[in-house]
Amino acid sequence: MLDDGYLLAIGALFHAERKPSTLMRINFAASQDAVFWKRYVEVVRRM
Repeated sequence: MLDDGYLLAIGALFHAERKPSTLMRINFAASQDAVFWKRYVEVVRRM
């Protein structure tokens, strides 16, 4: 999604112990954008 201007990060980068996790960090401001969610759904479906 970086090509579309959105940077996603794994949740472990923001955890004090940096344990493996299924969490993901999404910027709150980006999450208010409907275009972000449309693009996100497209990316997840391709996984």
